[in-house]
Amino acid sequence: MRVLHLTRDFPPPARGGISTAVAGQVAACRGRGIGALVLSFERGRGDVSPLVDEEIGGVPVVRVRTADHLDAALAAAATRGFDVVHVHEPLWWPVLAAHAPGAPLVISVHVDHEHMAALRGGDGGRSLEAQRGLLAAADVVVAPSRAAADRLRAGMPARAARLEVVPHGIVVPEAPPAGPREPLVACVGRFDERKGTADFVGAAQMLLGDRPGVRAVIAGGLPANPGAERRWRRRWLAAWPPEVAARIELPGWLDSGALAALYRRAAVVAVPSHYETFGLVALEAMAHGAPLVATRAGGLVDLVDDGTTGLLCRPGAVAALAAAIGRLLDGPELAARLGAAAAVRARRDFAPAALAGRWEDVYGRALARRR
Repeated sequence: MRVLHLTRDFPPPARGGISTAVAGQVAACRGRGIGALVLSFERGRGDVSPLVDEEIGGVPVVRVRTADHLDAALAAAATRGFDVVHVHEPLWWPVLAAHAPGAPLVISVHVDHEHMAALRGGDGGRSLEAQRGLLAAADVVVAPSRAAADRLRAGMPARAARLEVVPHGIVVPEAPPAGPREPLVACVGRFDERKGTADFVGAAQMLLGDRPGVRAVIAGGLPANPGAERRWRRRWLAAWPPEVAARIELPGWLDSGALAALYRRAAVVAVPSHYETFGLVALEAMAHGAPLVATRAGGLVDLVDDGTTGLLCRPGAVAALAAAIGRLLDGPELAARLGAAAAVRARRDFAPAALAGRWEDVYGRALARRR
């Protein structure tokens, strides 16, 4: 069996959770003998030609920089052949509908655009329209968490029988180091109110004001919108007292190696999201044994067992977030115990080998519906 993945920003130049999740899934399926062909939309990357055809770790990858070349990319994929189409990025849908309308179709809902539009008070734009088309056409709809599945089920009760819950996986690193961690608190991801970035900034100011030896790192940004990213940075720098600003790092979007190093040295990793379909940053931190503070938001509740593999607090509660982070900074034994338990769970339940059989079942169901 060969699966055509329609995604964006496929590694090595990964920029976000979808990139990492798809890479983990491709690795999982290869271990089960399921081949992959990846079409990756990389809008905004000036270092990529309009259409690049290459091979990454034995997987053919066609990279596309502009929407004008989506048709050509799909034509290139058709010459290689595939059995199932798996859509991760909804904006591929109009091209797919035109060129491969009869292909067995799986959609992974990495972002619930219906819910995001409601949270932001907007109309959702092209992404929401495309996702609605995919949900209507898909043979199997995959949600990465129970929370995401519940929302989808409520919005599409007639298609509940086509809904599956399969968590994202990651290529699990070597066992995390057992040595002491730095007095460093980290937050990773896109700058966004929904991601709780501003909540972390507020919590960091409280913590750094009381603990002169602690530093903070806010890693990430808005790679597709540098102007908005600069506005976020200016807003923070204007609000921070000089003694706090000197101990907060803004390194931008980190590559996989630098991000792994951050997870391995941070005393605490915070995931302060207001909602997560899954919460891949939390899983990455867990895999590296990082003590974790997250919110009770969407899929994070599936990942983090409060008091066992991390600490949970209410979304948007800045003081509670700061208190939970402070509890781990002040309690290294508790932090070490939570980090060790989190690493065991990540390696046991979310490694490629643990998920391969579930993806094989999903693709088998999609094929069976078209027979």
